[in-house]
Amino acid sequence: MRYSPAESRVEIRLDQNERFTRIRIYNEGVGVDETDLTRVTQLYYRGESSQNSSEVGSGIGLAFSDAIIKALGGHMLVRSEPDEFFEVEILLPNPGSVETSDSH
Repeated sequence: MRYSPAESRVEIRLDQNERFTRIRIYNEGVGVDETDLTRVTQLYYRGESSQNSSEVGSGIGLAFSDAIIKALGGHMLVRSEPDEFFEVEILLPNPGSVETSDSH
C-alpha cells in the first residue's frame, strides 16, 4: 500500500486445497516495467520508480519474503503491468501434505 495511489484498490485473497495454500496480493495502479519485474526479489534492489519516489525503502521486503517462502518449500510469483497493477502470488505447501525423502 506504500506505493499505491490514493483511492486505489488492494486485494488480498487466500485459497486452499488439500496440498497447497495460495495467497494473492493484488495492488491496483502502480506496477513496474519488465526490467524491474525480473529483479524485484533481489536483495536491496529498488526499481527506478521507487528510487524517484518520496517513499523511503531499503529493497529488502520482497527478497526476504521470497527467501522465507522458499525455505518453507513454496514459491512466489510476481506479475505486473506498468501503471495498471502489481501482483504477488505465494504458493505454500500445507503441513503434512508434501512427502520428504525421509518418509520412505
